[in-house]
Amino acid sequence: MGKVFLADVPDAKFQKIFTCASVASTADGVVASAGFVCDNDISVQRVWYQPWADTCTTGTATSSATYRRINLCNGGTAGTTTTIMASCNITASVASRGTKAFATTASNTASGGEILFFSALTVGGDDDNCSTLQSGVIQLEYELL
Repeated sequence: MGKVFLADVPDAKFQKIFTCASVASTADGVVASAGFVCDNDISVQRVWYQPWADTCTTGTATSSATYRRINLCNGGTAGTTTTIMASCNITASVASRGTKAFATTASNTASGGEILFFSALTVGGDDDNCSTLQSGVIQLEYELL
């Protein structure tokens, strides 16, 4: 039995939409969205990134060496920890208004009061291969626990 009555409704899923500005990413990573404070315990089901402009990765030899990664992070109640709940490796081009799905991790639950946010980083060192994360929408689908 869930903590709130909506958690007991079969297949009741909710969505949160984040907008992200275009940001240049480095190996250190940058916060790519505003935070979302969970008002209840949740389980992340699915996450997508939808760029508003073509996000490019040129050449398979280069893109396999350096690429962009977007992480959905649980920042805890202070918003400072970085437990990864889902991630998306952008190793191929994504057309404007196209979508790229994230893979969830085993740590896909958050408690009420914890802060979720997205971070972007470049894997494999500084990327001269279109390292800018294009502005767009990141959509989060979750269930109440």
